[in-house]
Amino acid sequence: VRYDRLTGTHTSVEGVDLRGVTRSFLLDLTDDGRYVLWRRELDGRLQLFVSDAQLGSLELVSRASDGTPGNCSTTYGEMSNDGRFIAFVSLSGNLAPDDLTPAQECSTSPVLSPGADIYLLDRSSGEMRRIDA
Repeated sequence: VRYDRLTGTHTSVEGVDLRGVTRSFLLDLTDDGRYVLWRRELDGRLQLFVSDAQLGSLELVSRASDGTPGNCSTTYGEMSNDGRFIAFVSLSGNLAPDDLTPAQECSTSPVLSPGADIYLLDRSSGEMRRIDA
């Protein structure tokens, strides 16, 4: 569902499967309002999504290379102004090939956990990499 601030209306995004998605929180948006970064609960874990208001699409950001959601919660994302790069904090252990850390206790907040990692997603290339050591 997309909300238009000018008209006050909600619009469904065609072709987006939102089953299991609850509790949404706005984290960031581009200056032109085209891209919006959301934190949403998906099947009991917080995940990041970016929506494209121009295309009417929704993309899972906190995902493994095979497209599956992160295996633990993800929070605190920030996005470049063109929507290409997204940096975020996660306890997930399945998001980047160089992350050899096993999945942490998922009930712990990623920001408060010493096992949390910082990731950078390049949405143009699809490359996800862990940027902390």
